[in-house]
Amino acid sequence: MFLRGVNLRLEFPVERYGLAITREAQFEIPGTPNPLRAFIERSIEDWQIRVDTKFGFWDNRHSEEDQRVGGFGFGVWATHEVASFYAAQRDKRMVRKRKTRLYKNEADIALGARSFEGIVLTLDSKPGPLRDACEAGGRVAFLDRLPRSPDRLGLAVGKLLASPQS
Repeated sequence: MFLRGVNLRLEFPVERYGLAITREAQFEIPGTPNPLRAFIERSIEDWQIRVDTKFGFWDNRHSEEDQRVGGFGFGVWATHEVASFYAAQRDKRMVRKRKTRLYKNEADIALGARSFEGIVLTLDSKPGPLRDACEAGGRVAFLDRLPRSPDRLGLAVGKLLASPQS
């Protein structure tokens, strides 16, 4: 959105869409260089983007501020499809922690899992969890496959997701 100057609230009106980031994506924000970090922080505030946290229990591997899940009243249940995607990806892709406090590919796995319940917009079409999710039926819109400046991103994404090959 930053690179293309997209106003998400204009393209995806609040009456039709809810905007969210994953808890894992939240961990990546502090390490993001400016001006992108400022854009992200301003967008979260201005567009009322919520943090989507799955329900789960305390994980002793992480400190309180590094917990990935929310407890009662904070997290939402994961569907069987989402839980299965997480399990398959974790076994195959999560190997070591990085400076972001996340394991390698952990944020992309979380986004891929969310694509089974919503739509994920990304410029990242390299092989990995997001492509795996798309191939498994997740709704991932690879923005690098769209025209550089579509008249309306929302319409272009809608057409892309309606086509057999997203």
